[in-house]
Amino acid sequence: MSENLHLVFSKPPEHISDEEYNRWYDFHLGEILVVPGFTAARRYRLQPVKGEWTPSGHRYLSAYELEGDPKDVMAELDTEVASGRMQLPDWFPQITHTHHQTGPAGAVRAAAKDKAALRRDSVVWSGTSMLRPSNVATERRSPSVCRHGRANASRSITPVSMARSE
Repeated sequence: MSENLHLVFSKPPEHISDEEYNRWYDFHLGEILVVPGFTAARRYRLQPVKGEWTPSGHRYLSAYELEGDPKDVMAELDTEVASGRMQLPDWFPQITHTHHQTGPAGAVRAAAKDKAALRRDSVVWSGTSMLRPSNVATERRSPSVCRHGRANASRSITPVSMARSE
């Protein structure tokens, strides 16, 4: 997974059905993925688990993986939008949305190809043998859409918790 993500929280206009919005947005992902620097995208529907609302009232989240400097990638997106090649519906300006850039946070980042590698005591995490996974919880990643519009075929297992060794 890329270190930089571009997150878009959105809500369709009141007079547009979720079905119509999703049909357009699914097509729109392909338009975004031709922009240099956008390498993968996934969409989510937000549903409250605790409480009665989603952050800022948005119902959808689109997560785009970025390769390269996010400022350069967003400049490429602006160029593509200005070109007129994107098929934006008449109601596009009425979509409520907010955009966020993310990058790495914290001192420890780790990646492994399989769970066995995560459990080896000799694995060096972030340059020191003092860190190792402990009771590693894993999360299956569903295939995302690659920049060519095809689903990535492989499923990966990603560590989601780590602890210091004694």
